[in-house]
Amino acid sequence: GDGVDVGDHPPITPMKMLSASSRSAQGGGFELFHAICSHFLATVSPDAMFEEAQANVQVGDEVFTTKSSRCVLRGWLEVDDRDTSDEGPIDLRTWASREGAQLTVANARLSQHHTRPPPHLSESDLLELMDKHGIGTDASMAQHVSNVQSRGYVLLDEDTRRMVPSALGLALAHGFALVDHGLLLPSVRARIENECTNVAKGQATKEAVLARTIRIFERKFYNFAQHMDRVFLMLGVAYSRERGSGNAMRGGAAGEASQLWQQAQQMQIAVHLEDLLRERERVELAEEEGGERPPEGLRIDEQTPAVQVVQQALAELGFGQPATPQAASKAKAKAKAGNSRGFEASPPQPPTAPDERQRQAQLQQLHQQMQQQQPQQQQLQQQQHFQA
Repeated sequence: GDGVDVGDHPPITPMKMLSASSRSAQGGGFELFHAICSHFLATVSPDAMFEEAQANVQVGDEVFTTKSSRCVLRGWLEVDDRDTSDEGPIDLRTWASREGAQLTVANARLSQHHTRPPPHLSESDLLELMDKHGIGTDASMAQHVSNVQSRGYVLLDEDTRRMVPSALGLALAHGFALVDHGLLLPSVRARIENECTNVAKGQATKEAVLARTIRIFERKFYNFAQHMDRVFLMLGVAYSRERGSGNAMRGGAAGEASQLWQQAQQMQIAVHLEDLLRERERVELAEEEGGERPPEGLRIDEQTPAVQVVQQALAELGFGQPATPQAASKAKAKAKAGNSRGFEASPPQPPTAPDERQRQAQLQQLHQQMQQQQPQQQQLQQQQHFQA
């Protein structure tokens, strides 16, 4: 057959007729059974056939192209009850033998059109891309799509089944891009799969691959922790854009955060999935990919310049209390001088339970403030505007 055996499981196949009582039962069971039967019968039915034609007409120095398509044999489309509309107002098949004929121009009109951005991905579009890039299995891919919806990363348009990135989803994507762009790309998973393939072929040992992978992701974690403030900056910018506070991002720490947002957008635009797909089988995990090797212990100072810049930016965007002018000025000066991360090597000192609870309460309070200041109307329209 034309299918590919990927070793998971055979397709769902109907085994018996559906009883009359089952047909009248509630819950959509009959619709599901009908879809399974129709799909099965379509797979064993004749192919559908279309005849297409294309005409190239030269007017002066300009060449115009038009196409037509007509269904000549419905085949499996008859079983699946699908509509096949003709394409093109004129059946160009009748002009196949008139190549080189002279035509009379009846009239000429000049119209202006603008290009449109591609639509957002639908659930089926995302599943198809995940399959191409080897993300997930047949059993887990649908759960991944469900997760991005349930966690609020995207908003689902029920009419078109297309997923519109939310403020939270855009903020996390931009924040990750600024910290470690590779974490957003499917090539990270491809690298690990290639390493597993090398183990299966005897070209590498499990112990060596496991040790190298742990080292790399340990460095990735350390690098991410060093630049975590950028994620919070992107959260502030995203929610500020959502409520239409564009004027607050023209200067100061908020203006710098807005510039980082634009930088992250350009990084996303520069990614071409086709290039990643072509390189998928050749990519390998590199030791230097994870970044700097982490020290033995880390201590996070909550009053470092990086944290103060984030606090100042969030305050300028309308979230939380502003820092004092003196602290904000010193924080910006130190950040520009390169001492903006605020992470120091020291012996491990786990926080006490009261400190940890206080930190969690502060984060929860900040999140609630952001949520309360979001507009409750026209949310879907605003998200589409952000993406465009």
